[in-house]
Amino acid sequence: MASMRMVFESAPIGVAISGSDFRFRVVNPKLADMLGYTQDELVGMSWRELTHPDDYDASEKLVHQLEEDQRAPAVIDKRYLHKSGRAVWASVTARTIKDEITGDRMTLALIQDVSAFRRTEELTRSLSEQTSRLAAIIQNSPQAVILLNEDAEITYLNRAALEMLDVSEAISLLGQSVDIIDGGGDGEAPIRLCEAGRGERWLGERYFQSALGGEPIPVHVTAFPLENQQSGLGSTAIVAKDIRQRKSIERELRASERRLRTLAQELLRAQERERSRIARDLHDDVTQRLAMVAVELGLLQSSPETDPGLLSSKLATIQNQVVELTETVRDLSHQYHPSVLAHSNLEGALESLCHEFGAANNLQVRFRNRADTSGVARPTATAVYRIVQEALRNVARHSGAERVILTLDCDDAELRVALLDDGRGFDTSTLHAERGLGLTSMRERAGAIGGSIEIHSEPGAGTRVELTAPVAAGCEDDDDRDRD
Repeated sequence: MASMRMVFESAPIGVAISGSDFRFRVVNPKLADMLGYTQDELVGMSWRELTHPDDYDASEKLVHQLEEDQRAPAVIDKRYLHKSGRAVWASVTARTIKDEITGDRMTLALIQDVSAFRRTEELTRSLSEQTSRLAAIIQNSPQAVILLNEDAEITYLNRAALEMLDVSEAISLLGQSVDIIDGGGDGEAPIRLCEAGRGERWLGERYFQSALGGEPIPVHVTAFPLENQQSGLGSTAIVAKDIRQRKSIERELRASERRLRTLAQELLRAQERERSRIARDLHDDVTQRLAMVAVELGLLQSSPETDPGLLSSKLATIQNQVVELTETVRDLSHQYHPSVLAHSNLEGALESLCHEFGAANNLQVRFRNRADTSGVARPTATAVYRIVQEALRNVARHSGAERVILTLDCDDAELRVALLDDGRGFDTSTLHAERGLGLTSMRERAGAIGGSIEIHSEPGAGTRVELTAPVAAGCEDDDDRDRD
């Protein structure tokens, strides 16, 4: 009996004997330590007092099972409440025994603390769920993800990588060397990205090669090492972002910068040419005609005319010369600033421009107005006038046209201008090569007011220039500053 008591007291798991009312009569030290009570405190307590509320039903079933079959043991996993209030998971094996002295029915319960096992199980399940979520995130990432083994062979590609490389099934690249897709960049020889990423993160731009061939794909690559703690073998993860759009924008910006530099140089040269022309016009025409007027006035002053009729005739001749000079100066001024915009609206200015241009170049220029441009901003109106002016100059210089139709249309949001000629037309691929300055200045003016220009032409089929611009857009135009 003493030996049995020793086994009971030193058992490595909790042991308890309860009466028919399922209150503890005897408990061992291990159970008391497991639940945070003393042995004396546990004696007399009911299983219900120590059971987690969520496990009441399962414990009741255990009790009923023992009552129905007193010979077979019953097993259950349940939570006990520690004295501190925390839950303690335990595996309980209970069976009915009989008190040999009193003959009363009692229950012997072996109670093993499985909290650590339960926590491990929950952590494992949580880790599995997180791994599944992480795999889903990687698979659906918008950036290409490629994994390589220690031999630089491809072991995984996500959906974005397959789309980038134009591959329908990953199996066609698995086991292949990364060199099959790594095309280097900017003349640089391909490198093994797994070696570049080994030991530390590697950032840089590369070119990947699509399975369908064609132009290499510029990508920004982040490569970093991964180490398998079990095998100790190294591998590499590659995250690649497609930067084709960024590269295209960079090329466009560089081309735009070159065009702007060229335009600035051409504008300076054009400005000098215009200054020279104005100087020649003033010197060869206006200045000489003014000199003639001065000479005739000097002759009248030195030799006064006594005949009233002859005097009146000479003065009328001088007056006509002055009027013609005034018109010449006005025409010169009008070429450099559309003063009609200061006193009229856009449609009036364009109609006047069409009339003057047709008369000066012996062309039939028809103006179709379908717009009310009273709401068009002044800078927008000025830019549109200058664009149409340049387009008409191009017609006179290059097209050989006989008829031109200018159409103006407008609604609350957008202004639309179309210039159509019946000239010889041209191949639009030669636009930048042959019409660089004129067209560039037109595009720059359109861009300054948030608009755009489209050129449609074919050899022998005439040319159509279409301008669209927001009604309310526009920035201050130098020609309009301090003109109002």
